Amino acid sequence: MGLVVHRRKNIGHSSENIGHSRENIGHRRKNIEHRRKNIEHRRENIGHRRENIGHRRENIGHRSGNVGHRSENIGHRSGNIGHRRENIGHRSENIGHRSENIGHRKENIGHKKETIRHKNQITFYKPQTLTSLYIVC
Repeated sequence: MGLVVHRRKNIGHSSENIGHSRENIGHRRKNIEHRRKNIEHRRENIGHRRENIGHRRENIGHRSGNVGHRSENIGHRSGNIGHRRENIGHRSENIGHRSENIGHRKENIGHKKETIRHKNQITFYKPQTLTSLYIVC
C-alpha cells in the first residue's frame, strides 16, 4: 500500500512539473513571436537586396554593350579565318607536290630492296661476314 501512496505523490509532483512546462510553453510562444519579427526584418533586408539586384541588372546592361563590341571583334576574326582558308588551299597544293615526292620515295624503296638482294648475294660468298649473318639471323 505504501508504494501506491508514493506513486500518487510522484504523480502529483509530475502534475506540478506539467504546470512548469506550461509556463515554459508561454516563454516559447514569446520566442516564436521574436522569431516572427526577425523573419519580418529579414524580409525588409530582402527588399534592399532586390534593389541591389536592380543595380546589378543595370551593370549587366553595360556588360552586354561590351559583348556587342566583342561580337564585332569576332566579325573581324572571321575575316582572318577566311584568309586562313586561302592559306589552307595553298597548303593543299603543297600536299599535292608532296604526294609526288612520296612516289619518288617509293621508287627509291624499290631500289633499296634491290641493293639488299645484292648484299645478300655478296654475304653468302664472303666467309668474313659469317658473324654478320649470325647477327642477322
